[in-house]
Amino acid sequence: DAISFSGARIVDKKAVKALEHAPASLPLRLALVLDVPDEELSLMQKILLNKAEFMGAGFQNKTEAFSKQKVELYIGFCEYDASNWFYVVDLDHNGKNEVCVVYGPYVLILRDVDGEIVGYNWSYRSFEKVYADGTFESSGGASLVCFNGNATFTDTEFKREIITAIKWEGETEHYYKNGEPYTEESIEITKAEYDQIMSQYPQVEATAYDFTIENILKYVE
Repeated sequence: DAISFSGARIVDKKAVKALEHAPASLPLRLALVLDVPDEELSLMQKILLNKAEFMGAGFQNKTEAFSKQKVELYIGFCEYDASNWFYVVDLDHNGKNEVCVVYGPYVLILRDVDGEIVGYNWSYRSFEKVYADGTFESSGGASLVCFNGNATFTDTEFKREIITAIKWEGETEHYYKNGEPYTEESIEITKAEYDQIMSQYPQVEATAYDFTIENILKYVE
């Protein structure tokens, strides 16, 4: 099968075979992919290496874009480098990790649904700091930070619960629970109440892996 790699394209198995005698300067990351038979890769790894398609739910849950997609269409034709990175966390606590690829101002959340990989494209500002327990922070601009958890998924939609929020008005901080400020669900609370809620969450940051082929092979199941 054809493989894209930072502008290089191996078009068939014969071309791959010819690379067995390639010069030693062949990039390690490209050699790694060529040395791993497809049958030894998981479906998630194949998708991240642009060797298989996932079902894309579209940007910010716009379902009209729901279709078969390849990762290269999302992240700049598969630039495997540190300018993109990914997390491996269980956002909805179902025992299966999601792979969250951060690329530019966006994040692509990939998850296994009954043996098929479904992708949800989201704004990175809505998915800024990610914690190992699947909670994460989002920003509503320079004056608002939300702490989110209890993520849920449908076939085409990613949802999160806003557990707490902090809003700055000049030098003054306002604290909320159950939603963003000024929404019907949100309740303004004291700093002590905010601290009590946040104490229930360890807030240990998840590891951010550079989006390299080596890391995809090592950390993605």
